Amino acid sequence: MYVLTSGCAWRYLPESFGISPATAHRRFTVWTEAGLWRRLHRAVLDELGARGELDWTSAIVDAASMRAKRGGLAGRPKPGRSGQEGQQAARAVRGPGAAAGGRGLRCESA
Repeated sequence: MYVLTSGCAWRYLPESFGISPATAHRRFTVWTEAGLWRRLHRAVLDELGARGELDWTSAIVDAASMRAKRGGLAGRPKPGRSGQEGQQAARAVRGPGAAAGGRGLRCESA
């Protein structure tokens, strides 16, 4: 969860976690394939709902949880642009030095 919420690359996980980045990534992959996150999310919603602690009057959709039906737009050249120009435009949106998907971002341990 730290990698997903911080944008940190797996290889920069703090040593204080007591687990190698490779092991953490492998476990995350296994748990994802097993459907753990979806079941955990459902269990939390069920528990909060049973307590009456959910407010369904509004919702927030996070782009990370939505499928890009046409493959997404980031990094695609706009009509009339070369592929190079489209990539430069995508980098400008993400900011200097930022790679797609948070790769390459260094994390500072708290």
